[in-house]
Amino acid sequence: YTIVKKDAFDIIGYKKHVSTKNNENFIELPKFWEKLSREGKVEQLAEAAPDGDVLGVCLNYNDGDEEFDYFIAVRGDEAGSSEGVEKARIPESTWAVFTHAGELPDAIQNLWKQIYHEWFPATNYEHAGTAELEIYPSDCESPEGMKFEIWIPIVESAKV
Repeated sequence: YTIVKKDAFDIIGYKKHVSTKNNENFIELPKFWEKLSREGKVEQLAEAAPDGDVLGVCLNYNDGDEEFDYFIAVRGDEAGSSEGVEKARIPESTWAVFTHAGELPDAIQNLWKQIYHEWFPATNYEHAGTAELEIYPSDCESPEGMKFEIWIPIVESAKV
């Protein structure tokens, strides 16, 4: 992993509210990607992206309800002539960035689990409580499978 500091930025895309109860998010989010891909909306977003990257963004996590909003989005505030898109602001943050490749959705779901069950307990960082990002670059195809990054907002831990 690497540590990166990034200024605030805007995203625009399609939003779905999901639950983490019984790992429902691991079932519903691949379906959301499939639906938007089938409708040509992911491609449309990628074409409107200033850098070609498509993002999966976890926002507004409510720990008590075990729910959050998930965006399939791009950086910026324009998405061509897409109807039904919503905007959100990603705050300035320090991020732990994990780069990986593999068959989706298994590879990314396994990396998420590894970050939370292994990386956080082994480091001196805590989650900053803001948005989490999945970044799928425009050149995401590779011999190892789909290339992607997970960006986790972090702060140094107060734990001893």
